[in-house]
Amino acid sequence: MDVLIGRKLVWETLKSGRDGRCRVAMAAGSGYSIEARSKDHLPTSVGFRGVADDPMEVAIPLSDPIRGRVVDPEGRPQPGIQVGRLIAPNYNADAPGDQLPLVLYEMQGSDEPAKLDAEGRFDLRPAIHLDSRSLDASGSFRTWLQPLCFADEALRRVAFLGFDPSDVKPAYEVVVKPARRVLIPLEHEVASPSGKIEVWWEISALLGAGGPRESIFVMSGVVDPQPAEGERLEAYWPEGRYRLTVHSADPVAEKGLEETTIEIVVPPGDGPLTLPTLRLTSLPQRKLMGQPAPEIEARDLDTGEPVKLADFRGKVVVLDFWGYWCGPCIGSMPRLMEVHDRFKDRQVVVLAVHDQSVRTRDEYDRKLAGVKHNVWGDRELPFRVALDGPDPAVGEGDSTIGRGVSCDRYKVVYFPTTYVIGADGKVLGPADAREPGRLEAMLEEQLGKTSPR
Repeated sequence: MDVLIGRKLVWETLKSGRDGRCRVAMAAGSGYSIEARSKDHLPTSVGFRGVADDPMEVAIPLSDPIRGRVVDPEGRPQPGIQVGRLIAPNYNADAPGDQLPLVLYEMQGSDEPAKLDAEGRFDLRPAIHLDSRSLDASGSFRTWLQPLCFADEALRRVAFLGFDPSDVKPAYEVVVKPARRVLIPLEHEVASPSGKIEVWWEISALLGAGGPRESIFVMSGVVDPQPAEGERLEAYWPEGRYRLTVHSADPVAEKGLEETTIEIVVPPGDGPLTLPTLRLTSLPQRKLMGQPAPEIEARDLDTGEPVKLADFRGKVVVLDFWGYWCGPCIGSMPRLMEVHDRFKDRQVVVLAVHDQSVRTRDEYDRKLAGVKHNVWGDRELPFRVALDGPDPAVGEGDSTIGRGVSCDRYKVVYFPTTYVIGADGKVLGPADAREPGRLEAMLEEQLGKTSPR
């Protein structure tokens, strides 16, 4: 295995056995990538952040190559099929207008798709990428389904395969079927302030029961900004069950506007399929704006006492959701310190809610020992820190990173996520501490409205 810090190789050893473990010494707070290479297995890389628990022991799963054959519904070999990891717009294409063609991307360490032999057989070694979210307490990495997309050059005969790197079958049989032309008319709930709008979509194929561990992200695309027959999503999908997400954004302000997710079924057939009109709805974060702020369920890092937003009524609250494992979160804390220092003598409170992956002060100190020294200049966070309440929906053995009751109530998907809550207890809106001056301007505006005249 090779251990990489950034681009520099610092340690190398060999390990035999599929369940072999390696002990790795790492500086706390540094980002690491471990790459496991073997001529007989899939290349596997793991990215994570070092902590003060040093050295740590990890077990990286090694998977067999993905082998099998591609056939049509009658069982005949299909040698003209290509295979890749994703079907997506060809952003490098010199295409007329803004409508970008879809192409099959990435296989065998290249942007180019792989080709099958004359009998439709494949022998593939797709790279597997894991991160610290899948690392359990024993030092083992949980795996999830990985996607492979099979298609002809025109993307009109398509199949999707999801394989589990920890349980690779000796051989797979993939059946390519005709992709139907799917049309979905679109309507908007939110108007773009600039009058311009960008719309894009992405789908995951739902396999088995279609749960979170039985879906694979397989395709994305854009919506023609100048439709001839009204705005609509148009794509070619084979029969199957899918989770479709459609997004919109204002390209001038570079701000997201809407996001809607639905499940759809494409039945067998070869003719066009027109689905009911899909009305895009406002982003969950935008829906909170102007509404009473959801109460949080968290406990003070030092005392263990409950922390409630109601305790700060009458003050403007900067509510930041973060985690020790999140590089942007760690990097934005010095900016939040600056905001705290600037407004600490005014009616402003900064409250940092750490996700549920940390449960005690001792664990918090271990995880962040190197960060405090290397990133925060040996300074403790000068504002209140609370630990989010455990989400009862998290199953035993599941990663708790990015989860928590308060995170769920505020629809937190990306970290860090920061909200400003007015003195009246209503959400003013999301803010990014990393945008110079934006958070300060929101606070100054709010303080100006609430100051006595």
